[in-house]
Amino acid sequence: MDKQTDTENHNSQTTFRKRGCRRQRGSLIVLVLVALVVVMTIAAALMTSSSATFTQSRHLRRVSALRALADAGAQYGYWQYAFQSQTLPYTATNHTLGPGTFSVTVTNNDPPIAGTIKAVSTATIRGESYAVTRIFDVTALSVPAAPTPLEGFGGKKLVKLNWPLVTGATSYNLYRGTKKTTLLLIKSGLTVTNYDDVGLKAGTTYYYEVTSVDHTGESAPSNLVSAKATNALLNVTLTGSLAAINLTQEGDTDWAEWGFDPMDHKSTGGGKISNFAVLGGSGPSAYTSAATYSWSDGSPSVSASTKGTYYLGTTSAKWKITLPASTTVQVARVYVSADNCSTTFSVTVSDGSSKTYNGAGMNTSTHQDGIFNIVYSTNSNNQTLTITYAVKKARPAAASPKISIQAASMF
Repeated sequence: MDKQTDTENHNSQTTFRKRGCRRQRGSLIVLVLVALVVVMTIAAALMTSSSATFTQSRHLRRVSALRALADAGAQYGYWQYAFQSQTLPYTATNHTLGPGTFSVTVTNNDPPIAGTIKAVSTATIRGESYAVTRIFDVTALSVPAAPTPLEGFGGKKLVKLNWPLVTGATSYNLYRGTKKTTLLLIKSGLTVTNYDDVGLKAGTTYYYEVTSVDHTGESAPSNLVSAKATNALLNVTLTGSLAAINLTQEGDTDWAEWGFDPMDHKSTGGGKISNFAVLGGSGPSAYTSAATYSWSDGSPSVSASTKGTYYLGTTSAKWKITLPASTTVQVARVYVSADNCSTTFSVTVSDGSSKTYNGAGMNTSTHQDGIFNIVYSTNSNNQTLTITYAVKKARPAAASPKISIQAASMF
């Protein structure tokens, strides 16, 4: 009996304690609910004073995470515009970052504010969203460099133009006029670095400038060049050489360089430019050119930068190379030098559609570099252009003349 009584008392006490615990838990639940209402009220008050929008807010910590995520989206949009050359409007949708996603749209500021862009980014975490609008100053972003030097070569009722690639440029605009003071836009959105201006009036001199364009705007104009459209199929001019010649840029169609391997050429050029032939003189012998030749699309050497080339000596020195010719107008360049002599430069087309060019070349008692620019076409296809470069006379008479044909390019 005593044992049973003790058990019943124990059970009675246990029952009482359980009822007490239930009352305490109920009080705690009420306190938690009150605290949650207070937190939600504070969050709502905070968001009311913000320019952002927020729905279903439950935790201030979540608000901070959403704000950071939305800001990251805005910064991402600015980075795409400023450093990845994206054009406006730019939109990125549902990019995942951490526990959520963001979407961003970048546009010109509206109403327009010069030198600014507007990025609107929306972040989402577990169904809760937060949006920010950021205005970025882009005045520090510079326009691309001018595509200098621009070169122009007159051919039969056309002018062939060529300019260097500008890093970061997405396109180029070309301007032309018959007066150097009045140039009008004739072509926009060019994505190549050369252009044939056809259908021109023979005997007229045309002036040109080109600009480069990217998402920040248009560059300053290049150098002004002039070229005369002609009725002739063959035109040859001599210009001074450059200190550095990038054959990859110079030879869109093909190029060749002599002296490094001993011959390198454009890997995709199809071997249009022949190897040189020696028609007279002593050599060829190793020679160091004044110009540095470089390339990044060559064979057998994929890339190189060199001054190594060849020369021929004595007054009977004479080089020869050949190129293909057709009804399509081409520009070829031959890079040469001379020491202690005058020279001759000859160009002949195989079908006789143009009179052979026999022109004076270099004339120096010391050293001279030059580039022969040849604009040519023929009356029929599958023809050959033959070029020779030779010593005419030693200067002074007792000197040892040298001539070097160092490289050639086509575009």
